[in-house]
Amino acid sequence: MAFISTMTLTGRNGFTKRASLADVVFATDLRGNKSRNSSYHALRISISVKIAKEARIMNGDKVDLMFDRESTPQRGLIKRVAAGGWAMTASSKNLKNSRLVTRVVLVDGMPTILNSSDCNAIVTEEGILFDLPANCSFEKNMRL
Repeated sequence: MAFISTMTLTGRNGFTKRASLADVVFATDLRGNKSRNSSYHALRISISVKIAKEARIMNGDKVDLMFDRESTPQRGLIKRVAAGGWAMTASSKNLKNSRLVTRVVLVDGMPTILNSSDCNAIVTEEGILFDLPANCSFEKNMRL
């Protein structure tokens, strides 16, 4: 047998965190504790520092996540709201250079995806408009 080490192939000595440079990252995560039967799926959206500044969204701002399944390609919109909504929070303690993230408990009608995906995005008058990945589903939870 001739085993080849992944550490040799990657030139790294273990765990590395994947940092995305994309404007928007769309994902479906498993959250909670599986052993206590308290696990659930959540929709996760993160935005880059660059697009957050352009859209004037800051740490702690509230947003509404909207989806258009009828458009081609299917689209999402991150819209800043004054009341209600989901908080955008920094993904690290370094607030100046940190992506902003929001998570929403997954319910029927929300899009899901098997793996996190980078999305193309633009800032419009309404908010951050982004294309959903072609392999996302509104009908079933892709993580089940």
